[in-house]
Amino acid sequence: MVYIEDGVPYFKSNALRKAVHLLRFPWPGLAIGFIVPRSIRDWVYGLVARTPYRVFGKREECVVPTGDLTERLL
Repeated sequence: MVYIEDGVPYFKSNALRKAVHLLRFPWPGLAIGFIVPRSIRDWVYGLVARTPYRVFGKREECVVPTGDLTERLL
């Protein structure tokens, strides 16, 4: 995951930290976990990134973005 803000790229857990502040309640509450050292956060991020289906589940069909969501995608 890469998050770019004002031309500055953020990677892995730092990108997640920046992005979570843009979400609605209750997701910004996850920011409390960022008091953990970056090396540990990136390690946990790597574990989740390697097993996304086990963590988040798997869908049989793809979600088709519509409306303003389409404008937010690259």
